[in-house]
Amino acid sequence: MRKTFYLEDPSVVSQAVLHLDYDDAFVAYINGQEIARSGINGNPPAFNTEAFLGREATIYGGGKPLSFDPGDPRGVLVEGENLVAIQVHNLSSTSSDFSAIPFLSILTTAQPLTQTPEVLDLTDRHYHTSFKLDGDGYTLFFTDPSGITIDSLVTAFSGENHSWGRVEDGTGTWAIFTDATPGGPNHTEAFKGYVTENPIFSKAGGRFQSPFQLILSSEIPSDTVYYTLDGEDPDAGSAIYTEPIEIDADMVVRATILRSGFIPGRIITQTYFSGADHHLPVLAVSTEPYNLWDYYEGIYVAGPDAEADFPYFNANFWKDWERPAHIEFFDEEGNPGFSLDGGIKIYGGWTRGFPQKSMSIFARTEYGAGSIEYPLFGEDGPDEFESIVIRNSGNDWFGEGQESGTMFRDVLMSRLTGPMNLEHQAARQAVIYINGEYWGIQNIREKISEHFIAAHSGADPDRIDLLEGNMSVINGSSEHYQDLITFLETNDILRKENYDYVKTQMDIQNFICYQLSQIYYDNKDWPSNNIKYWRPDTPAGKWRWILYDTDFGFGLWNPGNVNYNTLKFALEPSGPSYPNPPWSTFMLRRLMKNQEFKEHFINSFADQINTSF
Repeated sequence: MRKTFYLEDPSVVSQAVLHLDYDDAFVAYINGQEIARSGINGNPPAFNTEAFLGREATIYGGGKPLSFDPGDPRGVLVEGENLVAIQVHNLSSTSSDFSAIPFLSILTTAQPLTQTPEVLDLTDRHYHTSFKLDGDGYTLFFTDPSGITIDSLVTAFSGENHSWGRVEDGTGTWAIFTDATPGGPNHTEAFKGYVTENPIFSKAGGRFQSPFQLILSSEIPSDTVYYTLDGEDPDAGSAIYTEPIEIDADMVVRATILRSGFIPGRIITQTYFSGADHHLPVLAVSTEPYNLWDYYEGIYVAGPDAEADFPYFNANFWKDWERPAHIEFFDEEGNPGFSLDGGIKIYGGWTRGFPQKSMSIFARTEYGAGSIEYPLFGEDGPDEFESIVIRNSGNDWFGEGQESGTMFRDVLMSRLTGPMNLEHQAARQAVIYINGEYWGIQNIREKISEHFIAAHSGADPDRIDLLEGNMSVINGSSEHYQDLITFLETNDILRKENYDYVKTQMDIQNFICYQLSQIYYDNKDWPSNNIKYWRPDTPAGKWRWILYDTDFGFGLWNPGNVNYNTLKFALEPSGPSYPNPPWSTFMLRRLMKNQEFKEHFINSFADQINTSF
């Protein structure tokens, strides 16, 4: 796609931003200079190069395009005619959809020519200070150039995106505003402060043996407590607590305190569950039912755009939507573990189509706590998490139309690699409740990210290169890995000095353990899929591989696969685009030409067959 535009004076342009909603990959140029790309290799990419990573467009589903920073635009813009060119690439020639909607916006010191589209969410820029204010309280002084105090403000806690200002009623009283109006009058509702008291529950959440009366109260007797029993956030339209609540079945109770002239207090959530002892931990998710089940906005339902056939592409649950929720965890004995407000997203690939879906749980400061501080996988594992996954066991799910699943294949295969030099996700089976309703058994798993790597390796999470697929960047850069591939392509690996160099760039033992595990398990949803690898971004950092999503293994689809030659499969030089194209088998094929590596691989495989396997 090409678009020309004219500039009388490029020097008035101070900033530019490219927004693009696309399916599946692109590279963009201004006046022949590349300014952005995603999901495509080649310099420049040939017209018929396939994307190495699939992406679904978002605008049609109510989402927003991604933004890309092209750098200083004055280095590429010229006086007179300028040309924007965008080349879009599909994942395969048989893909069912292919699209791109681009926007190039420029910020000038001259009179604006037009307003940017609302979907870009570009707002006016305001002057800002060189310091930040603490949400837990601060003292702020305004002085003139001579140091004389003109005004001051002392605050306590301030909520996310709330502002302090003076009321325009002639009194100049300080107040809190939940809707900030920078550059304009404080015309929105003014509040005196926050309700800092929390509703008090007479019995904490968890398992109960017999029905009981739940009493809600406040430290201040005159306060009014509002509550719900279906997961909704309580507000002024909810039930007012006036008498004890009968708890005689699985139930979630959410309560808050409302006080006239004050910003409402925190919502406190307690989930109660009865019945037989599951002998498993319990993880309870509570959120507005609208967030899950609304036809247009609910993340757990198909919605208006879903395709008719499994896995129902374009359904709501295929969209990258996050919703606020409260999460509670109880151990096997029913003891409370952690309780926090966070965000939830539907997680996974093909298996999003199953009735019981996987979900990511995110601890973010915008909701409250910025981390889950609890040894979720035992005292020997990490005791702090930015995010976790509630996984339905992927293709190993056991339910309607999927009668061969065990719901623990991937957990078993991950644990078998415990003695090896190999990163893998810890797991813990748990019973899930959603809005007080029993939701079956799922696997709580670590979520692979730079924080997961840092927790297990001690590496600096801000200095990690994490890639997936064919060098697609999750975090950091792919440059070092590309250099390694180029070295393997252009140097004789039979020469000892070349192999010795490769050993300084990648962890050979880790790579061997990763490959032999996938081969032993007969995982044919690999090696072009479900592959992640990382290195510390340090001079001595070596590439390592992470084992995950092995659900196809151990004969999921056909028990006779025990006889399949997966070693030959993993060394195939000309496999199809899925699951073993040439790029995905290249490194193992190349290294196998070296006798030292080959013997190391064979002996390591024999060792594991005689021990872990």
